[in-house]
Amino acid sequence: TNTERMRIGMLERVLFVLAFIWAVDADTKVTVGPSRHLNPMLLGLNDVLGPIVNLSYTDASLVAAARTLRVGTLRHPGGTVANYWSLVDGRYVEGCTPGAPPHVPDEPSGRRLCGCCEFADGVASRPVGTFSPIAFCEKNAVGGSTSAPTVFDINVLTLNSSESVAQLQYLKDANLTVEYIELGNEFYIAKDYAWRFPTPASYVKACVPVIAAAREMFPNAKVAVVGSHNSLEWNSGVAEELRSTIGIDGVDAVTIHMYSPMAQDAPTHIEHSFVLAFPDAALQNLSEAVASIYSPSTRIWMTEFNYGIQKPPLPSLTDGAVHGMFWAAHVLAAVNDVNDAYNVMMMHAFTSQDGVGWDSRTGLVRVPASGSYGPSSARVNGVAQIFAHISTLAQEGGKMHPVKVEGGADVPVVQTTKPLPCVQAAVFSGEVAPFWYLVAINRCDRVIHIEIDISGTTLKPPTNFSTVAYSSFDAGGWTTLPPESTPLPWDGPLTPTSTTVEPVTPKFELAALTL
Repeated sequence: TNTERMRIGMLERVLFVLAFIWAVDADTKVTVGPSRHLNPMLLGLNDVLGPIVNLSYTDASLVAAARTLRVGTLRHPGGTVANYWSLVDGRYVEGCTPGAPPHVPDEPSGRRLCGCCEFADGVASRPVGTFSPIAFCEKNAVGGSTSAPTVFDINVLTLNSSESVAQLQYLKDANLTVEYIELGNEFYIAKDYAWRFPTPASYVKACVPVIAAAREMFPNAKVAVVGSHNSLEWNSGVAEELRSTIGIDGVDAVTIHMYSPMAQDAPTHIEHSFVLAFPDAALQNLSEAVASIYSPSTRIWMTEFNYGIQKPPLPSLTDGAVHGMFWAAHVLAAVNDVNDAYNVMMMHAFTSQDGVGWDSRTGLVRVPASGSYGPSSARVNGVAQIFAHISTLAQEGGKMHPVKVEGGADVPVVQTTKPLPCVQAAVFSGEVAPFWYLVAINRCDRVIHIEIDISGTTLKPPTNFSTVAYSSFDAGGWTTLPPESTPLPWDGPLTPTSTTVEPVTPKFELAALTL
């Protein structure tokens, strides 16, 4: 029944989607800011389709997964694999096979070997063109099933500069949509890449002719170089060399990969709160650091992020709601960033494949070891369920609103110079239709009552409110990929609670009951 205060009867931390509840005497105020157009690049996933996942790009399980999850963007050909891949050939570079003699053009002492090269024989067994960018971006293929353009990662490690430029020329000649160009992957990891790039300056020098070619061929495209989330030496070196060559604004962005926190980072008595608060704190700190080291105009592309893969926090809940909320916390932090620094967000990883260890701990979707028997051969976990729910609602609307959270308690985890409130939220609204969605995460072990202020927007108070609450203790698991037309929320693997209430006072609020 409707009373003066409506509460969700969940004795756990919750993620609210479509969360509107009428109440009184709130202790936390959420003020919704003005809208801006939704950036679907914030709803991306990193992938290794082709180099690792040996299914054609038109495989029914892959295409259905991209469409059902409403993936905003994908990255081609991936991260580490891009350092050893030729877009022109749709294969690992010549010599990138186990046991091959070490050789890199212009770098006789270098090597082409890497952990991913064990998959080269499987790639070579497929017909030429199977894993080409053209095949990836076809309308009926997985790359053509996303909402926004592909991020192309160009090999600047095991190809020389002229060969890297040839990769761009191939994309141009193929008349593909190229709006995001990334130059390599994680070269700050000295044990893997110092043989080629012993200093940040040597990396930038190799990139300069490739950047010049990218500007000429794709004048409207954005270009990003490799940055680091925790190496001041690397970031300072890259920034210094950019300033001394093409200028700090010669590139548009830096790519950042963050695999944190790990199990040992999370205090045992507040693990859930720590995991859910970590993305917000980390992205605030990162935005400030990039603006300081590079430039306030330098954007951030998080083309990979997830837990620490080897020792994740809350390991029994890896396929559950708290992991999906962890992803959502990154997106909400990007929407709310005061500098609007985040242009691209990609959780790792889109898929894993039966019988392959690569990404088996991180994939949202699991696909068969060989050609699928249809869309239903793909399986999804609880992370995919939350991803699909929020991504679909956000893209259905087309606008996003930052919010300001005031009052109430703070998260009992100190990670920033500014306290983090218990509530993290953002709003998504429609371009034309008068609907809007609030996505909020309660990061504390207490009851939170939230007043929602929309007075500074064109949003209208709805006549009724539908709520969906996910519990961070829901372990989820795996289930068959639902059809694309399946109503939200899905019926599994998570079991959220749904409620519809009518307004009873002129003031509308959200009440979240937590442990």
